[in-house]
Parts: sequence; C-alpha cells; structure tokens
Amino acid sequence: MSRIVRRRPSAGLVVALVALFVALGGGGAYAAFKLPTNSVGSQQLKNHSVGPAKLTTWVDDQLNEVSKLNTGKNGTNGATGAQGQSGAGGAAGTAGQQGSVGPQGPQGSQGSQGQQGVAGQEGSQGPQGQAGAASLLTWTYGDIQVPDPSGDCGNVWATDTYDTAMEVTPQANGSYLVSKYLTGSFVTIAGTDQPNPTASGSKCGVDAQKGGINGTFQGIETWTVGTGPTSFDPTAVCASCSKAASSEAQNADFMSAYFPGSTYSGAQNYDFVYHTISNGSWVHSNTPDNDTGNITG
Repeated sequence: MSRIVRRRPSAGLVVALVALFVALGGGGAYAAFKLPTNSVGSQQLKNHSVGPAKLTTWVDDQLNEVSKLNTGKNGTNGATGAQGQSGAGGAAGTAGQQGSVGPQGPQGSQGSQGQQGVAGQEGSQGPQGQAGAASLLTWTYGDIQVPDPSGDCGNVWATDTYDTAMEVTPQANGSYLVSKYLTGSFVTIAGTDQPNPTASGSKCGVDAQKGGINGTFQGIETWTVGTGPTSFDPTAVCASCSKAASSEAQNADFMSAYFPGSTYSGAQNYDFVYHTISNGSWVHSNTPDNDTGNITG
C-alpha cells in the first residue's frame, strides 16, 4: 500500500503568500499589513503552528479586508446633459386596410323648413276622364233622333240627334223640379222655312231652305211637378223614353213613369243655342233673349 505523505508549508511559502496578498491589496492594503523585514521566519513559526486550514482561513480573511479597502463610496451623480437635437422623421408607413363600416347612427332632429321654391310651369291638360255614374235622381237616354218643330214660323225645320239627361230635384214644399239637358247635332230640312227668317229680312213661306246644313246645339228645359207633396217613384223605369217620337213625347212618358197621377203641361222654361260654322247661329229661348239670329241655307 502506498502512503500519503503530508508536508507542512515552509516558512518561505508563507512569506511569499503574505507578500502576494499585500501586493494585490494596493497601497492602502500594504500600509495596513506591512511587516518588518525578516520579522517572520522559521524561528517565529513553531512546528505545526500553521496548518493548511489555518492558512486558508487567514488568506480568506486578508482578502476580505483588502476587498473592503478597495471598495470606494459611490460618487454623486453628475448634472444632466443638454437634450440632443431631434432626429429626422422617419418615412411614413403604408396605409392600413380600411375598417368595416360602422352601424348607422340615430336620425338627427328635423331641420327648419326651407323657403318655398318658385312655382313650376303648368303642365299640359290631361285627357278627359270617363263620365261618372249618374246620381240617384238622374236618368240618361242616348242617340235620340226626332224632328225639331221649334222654327219661329211654327214649322219643323231640322232633324235633331241628341243625348238627354233627366234630373229630378226635390223642393222644400214637397214638389219636384225636373230639368232636361240636351246635347246633340242637327241637319236642316230642304223646302221648309228657316228657323227665324225675319232675322234675315225675309218672311215665313217666302225663302225655303236648301237643306243639308249641319250644326250642333245644346239646350235645357225645366218644369215643376206638383204644388205640394207629390207622388214620386225613383225606382220606376221608362222604356219608351229612348224611343219617343218627339222631345215633348219623351217628357210626357217620363212624367207618366216617375210621377204617376201627375199631368205634363209642357216646359215652363227653355233655352236652346244652335250653331253652324258658316251659316250663322240661332237662339231659341223664352227667356231672356227670346228668338234671335238665324240659320241660312
């Protein structure tokens, strides 16, 4: 078996280590731990008085002392330097993607009313609408063709073709006002007197018409039925009113159908206007103009 031989550090080794640590400590450490020359030697160290453990402990203690001596206090902070110049701005970055549309906000309050604008031009007149339905007390008869005996000489001077509307209006005393509206055309009959020859400087039976003169006319006749409460049947039907032989016969048929028991005595007021393009006009009326004008040819 081999045997481990332990050797004690020599006095020269110890002195060398002490010198090393003194040198590492700097000037201050050297002053604090300076020993007289040749003050430590073999004569001062007894055998086994300085072992490895003590030497190690002693070295550590010396290093700690040196560390404390070398560590100085922190100095005071220096004054803050002046702020440097701002650097040049960087290049603008690329635009980000557009965000999604947000929800619609609440409706704002209504603003004040503005000034009225200038009126626009009036548009052209539209087509005439269809005729409305007849009222409860109106009856219409169309395309009636009858002779016209209204000549001032008491003769039939034209043939009339017209539409008529019979209107019944109740009165406050219980009677009824019947109004007959006529709209149509006429053609003169040859060989008869003009409707009013005296207006053209002639006389009845002197200047006969040539006939065939066409024109238009409009007229109205009115009369009152009863002088008090009168029997009236608005649901009646007058079948013969569209086929009457004359205007007066139509009036009598209407009275017989809608006013049973009453008698027709003729129109109390009438007013007709006849007109041609180039042969004159004639007004046949009992008020206010009576018979004026004439139709020649």
